[in-house]
Amino acid sequence: MSEYGFKKVLSLEEFASYFESIDPVSQYKRWTTMPQSDRKEPAVPRYNVLSERIKAAFVVSDPVDWGRDIQVLCDVLRSGGLLGGANNIQPPLYFAADDLEYQAAFPSKRLGMGAFRIALESIFNR
Repeated sequence: MSEYGFKKVLSLEEFASYFESIDPVSQYKRWTTMPQSDRKEPAVPRYNVLSERIKAAFVVSDPVDWGRDIQVLCDVLRSGGLLGGANNIQPPLYFAADDLEYQAAFPSKRLGMGAFRIALESIFNR
């Protein structure tokens, strides 16, 4: 996103990595677990994620981890862009595409960003 002129950009993956307990089921996900010997020291955030408000969120590709991503986006939207608090000023949320489904190599259509948006809206609005 920085190639489009945005100054401070973090992927959801990177942003979530700075909060130890943001995904309470991460220990059960094979792709997020690794042997103790392969673990690195926690990364130092490029931006102060604890005090710098998120001004907007962009979903530009199909999320890999819907559960975590919906949770983190709900946290961001409900907190006004600064996790840990509540704020009535919700940062804008943009989607690059709104396709409900798309055709991939698998014989049945796959859920796209539009399906993710519907799931996020449904949970956020409850």
